[in-house]
Order: sequence, then structure tokens, then C-alpha cells
Amino acid sequence: MGAHSAGNMPGAVPAAARRSFGVGQVNVRGAPHIVSTHELAEFPFAVLTQFRRLEHEADCPGEALVVVPLAGAFPMLMRDLVVGLLGLFPRVSITEWFDARHVPLSHGRFSLSENIAHTADMLGLLGKGVHLFGVCQGAVAALGAAALQGIRHRQEVPSSVILLGGPIAPLANPTRIVRIMRAKPLGWFADKLERVPEGNAGAGRLVYPASSQRVLATAYAWRHVLSGDEIFRKFVQDDGDDPLHYSFAKLFFSLMDLPGELFLDTVAHVYQASDALSGGVSVEGHPVDPACIVQGGLMVVEGADDDIAAPGQTAAALQLCRNLPENRKAYLALDGCSHFSLFHGQTMRHKVLPEVSRFVQAVC
Repeated sequence: MGAHSAGNMPGAVPAAARRSFGVGQVNVRGAPHIVSTHELAEFPFAVLTQFRRLEHEADCPGEALVVVPLAGAFPMLMRDLVVGLLGLFPRVSITEWFDARHVPLSHGRFSLSENIAHTADMLGLLGKGVHLFGVCQGAVAALGAAALQGIRHRQEVPSSVILLGGPIAPLANPTRIVRIMRAKPLGWFADKLERVPEGNAGAGRLVYPASSQRVLATAYAWRHVLSGDEIFRKFVQDDGDDPLHYSFAKLFFSLMDLPGELFLDTVAHVYQASDALSGGVSVEGHPVDPACIVQGGLMVVEGADDDIAAPGQTAAALQLCRNLPENRKAYLALDGCSHFSLFHGQTMRHKVLPEVSRFVQAVC
């Protein structure tokens, strides 16, 4: 699978398929830096969007690519991470996935295989010196894409892979979400898919609708509110970069429809069989195998209180990348840290990113 330019797309994706990040300026060590936004390439289900800090002095070599999770929220949920990374790198790109409701049926299917292939193609377009960040479910696609680039024997392998709270091996420490995903047969989840009605650009496409996700997100938020946990604290005392215009509540509840194939693949291969990165998923005729990653570095970051991807789930990547030298691997466990604080707010800015910076400089 290769990249598609906007002019070659079967049909234009409407503006409703995306949400603006609104990143026009960042502060680096107290000094304001202007940021410009560029669309580097358009794919059937995404745009490779790049944010560039006009002043090129940077703490870290190379550039960053953030693999956004396709777990319900718009990519805008990663806004705080993008802003934070622009303090380290002069260029930060993201896999800006579209709301599947607005993707024409003629664009084809989008399973976990396509998710990984799209990510690998974006990595290839950026070339050398890329530090690949996989967040939440995006960690699976990121690690898979790095493995695929290793299989392709291209030069565009990432300089490092940094995984933040992702379900690499959900059974290593099952959370409530993992137990829910494993409690029903795959057919039960397939029955939850809906076909996009006429009048939408994606008419006829099977999706897991935002309306269903909103019910689950609301229930999850209420559990945190009643227990005074992370979501409640972020709602009450928002520690994001711009809580006035991009409040955590706005980021959290801005939900989109997911491609039906990807949703079912995630349930089947990430949560039920847990074999997405051990032969259960193939791309371009090759089983996705992190053992193909033989260069660069790997850093895993987990929150001790993460109730989505609990400690141990992401750390499994360290064993899966068995052909990567141990001195090029790093593990960071954060006490008192929950899932969203890994990529949003003060914990991310003051505890995660400084360690990421040290790791990146060490492996380059």
C-alpha cells in the first residue's frame, strides 16, 4: 500500500471528518515560537499532518511522528502531546485519521492491516531520523509499522520507537476494558456495527458509531468522577496546554465513528487472541513480527494507575523486540500516573518528556 495524494483520491473527504488542533504557537523554555501546519500527504483514511516550529533549534535530533489511537476520540485528543513534543523537536507529524462516517465507500476497507500499512507508509515518507510515538491503541500500529519497515528492508526505519500506555499484550495485566472485550464472542461486537446512512459521504460503510462510544465514555468518566480519579481531576482542574479553548472534557468527548473492520480486528487480535504482534495479523503477505526491529531504540512508558493499559501490557514490547540490543531499550514507570496523564497535562510535560528527551539523545 502506498500513499495517495489528494488529487488521486476517489472522492474528497469533507471537513467534518476532522477536528482542528489549533496549534499556532508554542513556548519553549519561556520563549514563544510560531508553528505552521502542513499536510504532507493524504491517504484513503488519513492525512499525514506536520507541525513545524519555525525556529529550528531543538533539544532532540530528528523529528517525531505520533501514531494516534483509533479508539474513538478524534486525533485532536493528542493536542497536548503535540505541543509538548514541539518543545523537543522542530517538526512533529501525526497520523490524522478521518471519521469513517465521512470516508466514501469507494476508498475501500480499513482493517488493522491497513492501519499498520498506512503508518509504515507515513514513516517512509518522512525518511530517516524519525522518532515514532505510539499512544494507547496506536502503540500496536506503531510497533507493527516499525516491524513492517524492517521487513521491507528500507532505510526509513525509525530512529526510535516510544510507546505510551498501549495494549501490546493486554493479557499481561487485564483491566476492566480487557475483560469487557473478552466477555463476548466476536459476533456480539459485529452486531454493534451500523451502516452509515444515505446523505453522508461514507454512506453504506460499516462503522462502530460514535453514539455507542459516547455511552461507554460517559460511563467510564462517571466511574472516575465517583471515585475522584484521573478524569474527575482533569475535568475539575484542567492541566492541559490550553484549557480555555481545548479543555480536556472537549478533547475526551469529541468522538468519531470507527471503521468496522478495524474495530472488529482490534477486538479479535488485540484483546481476545492477543496475537496482533505475534503472527495474527499479516501485512503485504508478512506476519507482523517485532523481532524484525534490529536497529534504533525502544522506550516503554507506563502509568502505575493506568486502568486502560495497566503496567505490563506495554512493557511486553521489550521482549517482543528480542533482536534489539538491551542497551537500546528503556523502561519508565510512573507512580501515581493514570492513562491520560501519559500524553496530557503536567505529568506528561514534566515527567514523561524529559525522560524521552534523554532517551532519544542517548540512542542517536
